[in-house]
Amino acid sequence: MGIEELLKEKREEILEIAAKHGAINVRVFGSVARGEADADSDVDFLTLVVAGIMWWLTRPRHRHKSPDKK
Repeated sequence: MGIEELLKEKREEILEIAAKHGAINVRVFGSVARGEADADSDVDFLTLVVAGIMWWLTRPRHRHKSPDKK
């Protein structure tokens, strides 16, 4: 499963987690958004944090590893 498919599968969970932390308007940017991600790429999220009304860059703690690559 590629990163794009994984994001689609996890979309609702990502939005729920963001909302729990006061973040809305979740967007993906960087290599994933450009369609240039590989097995070593991370996912960059840009969100609007409601509590502070500021843009915040967040990254997941774990990188997606393709099952095809070791």
